[in-house]
Amino acid sequence: MPANVEQWLRDLGFGKNAVPAESCRVIGRGALLFLGIAVLSLIPPLTVHLDIAVFDNGLTEVSFTEFGQTLVLLTVTALYARVAWLDEDKRGFFVLASGFFACMLIRELDVYFDRIRHGAWLYPALVVALGTGGYALLKCRDSIVKPWAAFVRSSSFFPAVIGLVVLLVFSRVFGSGNLIWKPVMGEDYTHLYKTVVQEGLELLGYLLLLLSAVRLRGNA
Repeated sequence: MPANVEQWLRDLGFGKNAVPAESCRVIGRGALLFLGIAVLSLIPPLTVHLDIAVFDNGLTEVSFTEFGQTLVLLTVTALYARVAWLDEDKRGFFVLASGFFACMLIRELDVYFDRIRHGAWLYPALVVALGTGGYALLKCRDSIVKPWAAFVRSSSFFPAVIGLVVLLVFSRVFGSGNLIWKPVMGEDYTHLYKTVVQEGLELLGYLLLLLSAVRLRGNA
């Protein structure tokens, strides 16, 4: 890919000396990142289409979109936990990060915990939060701040931040029935409009977190 970019730039008349190999590699990586994010952005519309148009399940808790969210979040949690397990110098921060995503995963599975008792997801989430937080502070306090700062400087940080913003803020606001979709749809409004927008955006947010987690190996 970088060689092709270099040849393409030369064909455009930039000249041999004006096209350093490292610059071509950077451009190539940027193009691949764009294509990767573009592919990821197609997954939420596809899963929503399957749920609504093919299987007509109304995007219930048992749907392709919900299953995709759970699977992606489980993978993200595992990738962060893997770094915590393998790298002692970064363990504190990644224990906290994996604990945070594990709590999100438990919250995502609330429909199953509700079969025990409404809001029962809170108790295992508290156990995970206290366990990972306590372990990080007591056992590996010295490996929290520096790895955290290194993560912020890495290329994993930006997709993680955007993913969390989409997931925790944008999906809630833009998917709000009272704020947006009831005024827009009027008497034609049904709860399904809100669900489609919100769940699709949540899956996009999870996929951006996955992109960030996949890039950890070379950046964190």
